[in-house]
Amino acid sequence: MMSAMPARKVTTNPADRLTVTLDGADRAALERISKKTDRSLAWIVREAVRQFLERELPKERSKVG
Repeated sequence: MMSAMPARKVTTNPADRLTVTLDGADRAALERISKKTDRSLAWIVREAVRQFLERELPKERSKVG
């Protein structure tokens, strides 16, 4: 008999989920960084996105104005 799947964890975190497909080499590199820095893969990717947006948003704003 199969056990029931646990209920999905309910959080108050307002973050949206996003699924990303990476090639094996990129995933492996992220996992090495994750282990080296003692950070989760999710944290590493969120930080990379934040840094990308900090770099790119000023460029986008200057094109609009």
